[in-house]
Amino acid sequence: MDSPSISMVDVSAWLAASAVDLDEGVLALDEAGTILLCNEGMNRIFGLRSSPLGLPFAEAFGREGRLGGCYSESFFDAVTGKNTGAVPDIRLEKPAGPESYGLVMLRAPVGGGRLTVCLVKRAVGLPPGGSPAGSTRGEEERGEEKLHTQIAELVRANAQLRMLNAERSAVTQTLRRAESRYRDIVDNAMEGFFQWTPNWRLLLANRAFAKILGYDTVNELMRSAGDVSFHFSLSPEAGQTLMDELERKEHIIGYEFQVARRDGVVLWASMSARRVTGPGGRTKYYEAFIENISGRRIAEEKLTYQAFHDHLTGLANRALFRDRLGMALRRTARQPECRFAVLTLDLDRFKQVNENFGHSAGDEVLCHVAVSLLSCVRDTDTVARLGEDEFAVFLEETESNSFAFRVSRRIQAALERPFLVKGREIGVSASIGIVLNAEKYESAEDILRDAGIALNRAKTDRGICYKVFTQKMRMAMQGGIVFETELRQGLNSQEFRMNYQPIVRMEDGGLFGFEALLRWHHNGKVISPSRFIPVAEDSGLIRKLGLFAIECVCRQLVEWQQRHAVSFVTHLNISARQLVFPGFPKDVRRIIDRAGVDPSLLVFEITESALLEQSEACLRGIQQIYELGVRFCLDDFGTGFSSLSYLRQLPLSCMKVDRSFVTDVETNSQSLIIVRNLVGLGRELGLSVVVEGVERYSQVQALLDVGCSLGQGYYFSPPLPPREAEKLL
Repeated sequence: MDSPSISMVDVSAWLAASAVDLDEGVLALDEAGTILLCNEGMNRIFGLRSSPLGLPFAEAFGREGRLGGCYSESFFDAVTGKNTGAVPDIRLEKPAGPESYGLVMLRAPVGGGRLTVCLVKRAVGLPPGGSPAGSTRGEEERGEEKLHTQIAELVRANAQLRMLNAERSAVTQTLRRAESRYRDIVDNAMEGFFQWTPNWRLLLANRAFAKILGYDTVNELMRSAGDVSFHFSLSPEAGQTLMDELERKEHIIGYEFQVARRDGVVLWASMSARRVTGPGGRTKYYEAFIENISGRRIAEEKLTYQAFHDHLTGLANRALFRDRLGMALRRTARQPECRFAVLTLDLDRFKQVNENFGHSAGDEVLCHVAVSLLSCVRDTDTVARLGEDEFAVFLEETESNSFAFRVSRRIQAALERPFLVKGREIGVSASIGIVLNAEKYESAEDILRDAGIALNRAKTDRGICYKVFTQKMRMAMQGGIVFETELRQGLNSQEFRMNYQPIVRMEDGGLFGFEALLRWHHNGKVISPSRFIPVAEDSGLIRKLGLFAIECVCRQLVEWQQRHAVSFVTHLNISARQLVFPGFPKDVRRIIDRAGVDPSLLVFEITESALLEQSEACLRGIQQIYELGVRFCLDDFGTGFSSLSYLRQLPLSCMKVDRSFVTDVETNSQSLIIVRNLVGLGRELGLSVVVEGVERYSQVQALLDVGCSLGQGYYFSPPLPPREAEKLL
């Protein structure tokens, strides 16, 4: 029965629990004879006045013992080992007389020592000095065996208990280590973690959460929170929404809201939270991870702003403008009485600003224009930049059409006021297209389309501040698209022909040269250049059309020279749009070289009004072509706004006096004076001067009187096909 896993104290405690209600006496001693157990039955049998626990057996039960009034020498000898034989009974000396008791003893090794257990039982009817009646040796052995069995069960139970305790201790240690690791993870997490109760009391927080709220430590945060309600959300409504969602879903992910730091700074945070329940499903507390996403929100807001605003002026861009128009259309569909207007405008001659002062100056002009436009509208209106120098204004809830007209005039006046750019005062003007009665439209793009049509009409009609869109404009635009398509097809089908009108020496009628004029023969009709040239310029076909005309003229000059051995200069109108193409001078050189024509026989005519639109680019193109040997003539001289300036800047060899001065030259003295001065100016500059529009003999006489020598007009000849013109040679 040796078992190192059980102690004497454990056995005695178990025996005490088992013998507490027994009438028999139970006594337990350790190897040194110290009393470990003495139950009430033992106290009663021996008449002990107090418990002998912890005393030596000899002191408590010896002849001189102080604790009892009874003594049994046979019991003493049996326990102390003086009597080594069988002890069938013991004789107890009492004041009332001796009494006999049966004794069962067990000595067993326990906990590294030796335990002695005694069971004293009153022997009923035992005669003095005799054995108990009915007592047999078998009963004693059965009692001893029973005691052995009980002690063995106790040892096994104690061993199991110790194993359970060891397992429990290991589990406890594991849980404590896991809790420690969990706490370290929570405390050192990059995200904030906290727990709070349904009545908004803060239970737990980590350092990251304290930092988010502006506290240096968790303890500082917990002291600040105290026992009062702890509202981590800037908006109580947002916090209550979160609580309601948690009660309904039990968890929520990515809930974004605003948090107020202790220093007043407002942050954006993202939270993932869950509800922790107890018995009956009642909420015990909530816990959440929280992250500061202010940087991300700022970046998102910046990207959103950039996506819907112009980076230079800060105005709304096309996407935002279209979105607001769409909302207005939906509102108008529900409330037809709601009206609004849309204005589109672009700056006149803005390219000249970029070319003359640089693109940085152009950017400053655009920013000034943006400020001016904002000053002309209400806070509820929207101003947008749609393109380089194209702007739009959305006027909400206009009480009448006249309101849009007033705003247009206000814008025009504001833009005309000069503003300082790089030390220079610059004033701009704008053409404006207006769309009214917007309830007819279904999409924002349709509105912008029609506003653009009105804008183009305003730009065409110079001097007009604004144009209001009408259905006739759309029909005309659609007709223009058809006309452009036919123009493209006609160019591919070789429907264009060159005619030649002679330039004559008026004093003798001799031929000086020709002006080559392009004609379009389409569907049995001859279409004037005044109709198809503007369409070609707007569509970009002017480049191909212009190169075709130059090539025709070069081939014709070479052919005439080969057949007649004479050379005549030939004038050809060149669009300013052609001159701005970077490769145009190279194309001219290629055509001249391939045809083998003398470039000095070519005179390119360019109008002063065209130069006003594309001045810098045109001057570069003219200079490059002039270096090839081609000469230039300034057409319609006297009708522009800065004629003398261009006479100084351009490499000219000729100028043409506009037909408007010739119409009444023989009857209007002022017209005659103007022509005389223009002719004199040309001669002083070393230029040939050609007078256009000569239709009567009286005009010829008047022009000769003021010194004009070269003339062109129907008086001399209309434009002729090549074969008819060749007869004049």
